[in-house]
Amino acid sequence: ILQVGEIWTYSAIHTVTQSDLDTGSVVNTPTANGTDTNGGAVSDDSNQVTVNATQNPVISIVKTFTDDSVIAGGDGSSFTLVVTNEGNVTLSDALILDMVDSRLSVTSVSSTIGSDADSDSDVQTVEWLIATLAPNASATITVEFDVDAGVEEANGVGGVNNEDNLPNNAFVSAEAPQGDSADPSDDITNDSEDTIDILVDINLSIVKTFIPAEIEIPKPQGTIQTFTIEVSNAGPSDAIGVSVTDIVDDILEVTNISVSSSNVDCTASNGNNVDCEVRVPAGGSETITVEYVTAPFLDADSPYTTTAGGDDFYFVFVNGSILEGTTRGDGLVLLDGVDITATTTIVRSLTRNDIIFDPEGSDPAFELHLSCSDPFTGGWGQSAGPVEGVDNNWQIAYFTIARFNNNGFVKSCGNVVNEFEVDNTAYASGVDSFGTQTEFDDDFVTVGPGITLDRLQNQGKRLTARLNNLTGSDRTIDEVTITWPDSNGNLSKVWLTYGNTSNIIWQGSETANNDYPNPDAILDQNDSGWDGGILPMGEAILRFDFENKVGNTGYIIRVHFVDGTWLDINVPGDSTPAVTSKTMEDTKSSQNLKVTVETDFSANVEMIIYPNPATTSFNLMLDGYMGDYAEILIFDLNGRQLHRVKEKFTPGSPLMINLPFGLNEGLYYVKLNDGKSMKSEPLIIRKMD
Repeated sequence: ILQVGEIWTYSAIHTVTQSDLDTGSVVNTPTANGTDTNGGAVSDDSNQVTVNATQNPVISIVKTFTDDSVIAGGDGSSFTLVVTNEGNVTLSDALILDMVDSRLSVTSVSSTIGSDADSDSDVQTVEWLIATLAPNASATITVEFDVDAGVEEANGVGGVNNEDNLPNNAFVSAEAPQGDSADPSDDITNDSEDTIDILVDINLSIVKTFIPAEIEIPKPQGTIQTFTIEVSNAGPSDAIGVSVTDIVDDILEVTNISVSSSNVDCTASNGNNVDCEVRVPAGGSETITVEYVTAPFLDADSPYTTTAGGDDFYFVFVNGSILEGTTRGDGLVLLDGVDITATTTIVRSLTRNDIIFDPEGSDPAFELHLSCSDPFTGGWGQSAGPVEGVDNNWQIAYFTIARFNNNGFVKSCGNVVNEFEVDNTAYASGVDSFGTQTEFDDDFVTVGPGITLDRLQNQGKRLTARLNNLTGSDRTIDEVTITWPDSNGNLSKVWLTYGNTSNIIWQGSETANNDYPNPDAILDQNDSGWDGGILPMGEAILRFDFENKVGNTGYIIRVHFVDGTWLDINVPGDSTPAVTSKTMEDTKSSQNLKVTVETDFSANVEMIIYPNPATTSFNLMLDGYMGDYAEILIFDLNGRQLHRVKEKFTPGSPLMINLPFGLNEGLYYVKLNDGKSMKSEPLIIRKMD
């Protein structure tokens, strides 16, 4: 019973529930109910009490890469996004966002709770929605990814490319239950970052192959051949910036480099220095194809800065050594790249530009006759050394000689006289996260005889080129281009003779156009007079018939074959610069058979007599002679003719002259009579002991 004026106090304890916190307040309305003394009902609820509940919404996110590093092209990896409600209120619509770096290719997204909220179908943008997240509760989102084999290293300063390791940020935002989702100011947010290293792992290999691969098949001198360099990568990462190099032996003159794809850049290559930068996909390969001329002849491009006459020379011996240099100017002789000029004697005379080569060791010195008249048959000198049975360690495999007078280049010659091997090594070097990897492979090619020009002859209205095809196969002619002196008049016929067979290659009428360097005539299947022809193995004669008597100079001839190779025959005149296959444009192919020969006519015949002194006979080489027969005369010192003989002449072969009976010992002169002038050389006769 509560008396009038009496105060009654009631105390109670209320536990704040999660619902109170989520609501944000506690409202308590006490109600007093009773009866008065008259039995009437009494109530009072006017003293409502509101108590505020303190809300502290907090959300956190932690991003963690599972591994410290991942290998490009390897097994891939993952990272986790752990979202935790660290506040005291239940959160709603927690949205997790991670714009994953494009170098990490996302493959799957999963979580313990929530759902994928991808709004743009971009797998690289991870969007995950958690509808409700109670206080102290957490969710883990797992993102798996691969790294493409072509991704470059990201491994910090000092790595392959100094690229920083790869960072990535993740973000989270959420709403408290009583918040207005349309009002971003109610959002609570957080973010987290972690990094991962991307490593590259390459596995290079290289194979160099001369084509065809049968090493026992010789590649003919002067022909276009190829070798390939194949670089492979067993991965798992792409090999980027791989350096592929090959310093090709000078005996193989590089003419063209082609590549298998845009992944290969060989623009840094120069001459015989193959220098390429290659990107090799994991599990793939790239191929570099190198075309080269086998054992090219020396030409007008002399490396020696002198205008003096003499000879440039290049000899490859069976023992593998290379003797090269010049007798021009002060002279220079190198043996395997070492200057031996001081121990070499240069012999100069009106008819000779020789060297006396004295090898180290017990091998005797011998004289090399630097002349296109000595074919060095079998690797031995016919007019000097090396001598079989004496200089056995210095048998010649290949030689080429370029002859100059004081006015410049005269002609070149050479041949492969013994098959020989040339080996070469190609290198591939690449860098990955574990260091530098260098691989190499070598291969060799056998070089054999090619096509030679024995001589060029002008006779009447005909220009004749005597050829010798030593390549081992017939060569089909598909084009002939020619420039000639105007005084020759029109060209009427081109024909080819071998054995007892003569075939017309072309017949018609062509006029000189005076438009150097464009050829006067381009003869091919587009001409009605074209029949074509085949240059057979062995000897053959290529003839050009003109309207008038042919001149001695001013010819540029190219015989083009269907396999893309060609033969150049150049005889410069006053108005026609000397042209070699390096500078003469070919409209059909960048390939060439470099047998560039510039020749003099009979006025420049070189006579060589051996043995000299002679006893009963001697051999006579006539370098540059163009007649079918040679008339040889012997005179004494008083000018009396003592002997005369006329012999059939074969280019490159010596004439054997038997001495007449009864000649005394002493000095005589041997003369060549070509009907225009006489060339003479001294001959010493000694009696047999």
